[in-house]
Amino acid sequence: MRFTIQSSTKQLNISPATVSRGLNNRENSYISEATKQGVRTVATELGYRPNRAARALVTGRPHVIGMWAQATALPYVSRTLYQAAQHTCASGYEIIVGPIPDVHSPDSQNNLLTEWLVDGILAF
Repeated sequence: MRFTIQSSTKQLNISPATVSRGLNNRENSYISEATKQGVRTVATELGYRPNRAARALVTGRPHVIGMWAQATALPYVSRTLYQAAQHTCASGYEIIVGPIPDVHSPDSQNNLLTEWLVDGILAF
């Protein structure tokens, strides 16, 4: 069985709004900690994973960090990328890697990172 708000409302005998509030874990959600924990337990059992795109639409923050890198610095960049990924993933962020744009090139506006909404960019 896959996790849906409807499947958990039946299992927990609570409203869809209460399930949503339990999943979003907001401070002012007006539901008890026991109810929040019950919602999270059922969600975990049913394999719930939040939809990052939907969350970004609601919050206006994609939780993505862009990383510009030069191919000539690849060994250094790979070690740095690994460390950055560990720290950012632990904080709920993802990393997108793209080449440093050439400001003198007419195609510089077609860079991978300029097409994505990112919270910040690391440049090497």
